[in-house]
Amino acid sequence: MKVYHVMFVILWIQSLTLSGQCTYTTANAGDYFAPENWVGGLQPPNPIPNGVVVTLNHPMTCGGVIENNGTLNGTTITILAGGSYGGYGVFNGTIINQGRLSPGTFAPGTLVNVLAGLTTTAATDILANTAISGGDICHDGGSAVTARGVCYGLNPFPDINGLHTNDGSGTGAFMSNLTGLSAGSTYYVRAYATNAAGTAYGQQESFVTLVSGFTCGDLLSYGGKDYATLQLGGQCWMAENLNIGTMISGVTSQTNNGIVEKYCYGDNMANCAIYGGLYQWNEMMQYTTTEGAQGICPSGWHLPSFTEWIILEGVLPSPDKGSRLAGNAGLWTDGVLDSSPDFGTSGFVALPGGLRSTNGSFFNLNGFANFWSSSELGGFPGNGGLFFFSADLGLGTGNKALGYSVRCVMD
Repeated sequence: MKVYHVMFVILWIQSLTLSGQCTYTTANAGDYFAPENWVGGLQPPNPIPNGVVVTLNHPMTCGGVIENNGTLNGTTITILAGGSYGGYGVFNGTIINQGRLSPGTFAPGTLVNVLAGLTTTAATDILANTAISGGDICHDGGSAVTARGVCYGLNPFPDINGLHTNDGSGTGAFMSNLTGLSAGSTYYVRAYATNAAGTAYGQQESFVTLVSGFTCGDLLSYGGKDYATLQLGGQCWMAENLNIGTMISGVTSQTNNGIVEKYCYGDNMANCAIYGGLYQWNEMMQYTTTEGAQGICPSGWHLPSFTEWIILEGVLPSPDKGSRLAGNAGLWTDGVLDSSPDFGTSGFVALPGGLRSTNGSFFNLNGFANFWSSSELGGFPGNGGLFFFSADLGLGTGNKALGYSVRCVMD
């Protein structure tokens, strides 16, 4: 038996459609392909009919290596590659001739030029009018990459017909300086690479530019709304309840679907305009558990930790700390809270937005103000609460499935 070692290199483009193939032909009906590191042994058919074509088709990741899981092959070995992401793969294997006929002859097939494979680098160093992004081109698709850079804009899926940088040529990592950005705006970015087959794009990333020249006490523009801000105890807080995202029904859970979702009390948009949105903890956190995460807050701001709520409580004079944090007495149910002479003196303006319960119903509009923290305490997220029947600020924990109000703190 004669053994010949070969290596198959395959290129492919985005999507699961065929984009490249490499064909090796042997002269013998008894030849077969045996991947190295094959587990369990490979039993070739006996005999392999002349003209049999066996296809190996595997999705691969950029720069990855196809797993050696083995497929029996006939006289013509055709390897087709399809993948959900641009990249290249390598088959290290052995062509085994069973010795009944003359040794096989191997004729390299033709590799088709395909789009380059690349990824987009998430934006960093984000300021009001500039940011840094880039990309990493992990293969050239079989032809030289003649242009590369980042496409960016205010609409999703920017391409080279819009704003884009020009950052040279070739493969590998590169950096892109994004300039001329608008303050307080959401931008979408995609790295691009152009070769003989066309222009390929990396995955989409997004970021929000900072508000130009912002000083605590200025209005903060975010998502089409201007928020009052307030300095309390060395921290800069939003002085209004956050109202960002798309309203969904209270009976529907908020999900990790790439869309910021909110509840409006009673499924009434007008209540969001007055009291802000209500958010489940995971949605507010944007599905991380990192304390102090940005979550649904604007760039340069974060979700307050439980410690930051304690600090806030500590800088308020006693008594009646809850009354001091509350605001707009006309929205509160008459009680101890709004009857305090210290009502509304902090400027925090906590409003009684109520809550969304775990079964999708709404409770306590005009009576309760409940605010999430980004901290977990014994598996439950911490929160701060104000209640019409008490002049105090209550600190405790809540069920993540509840819908509470949200405030943000400047980084």
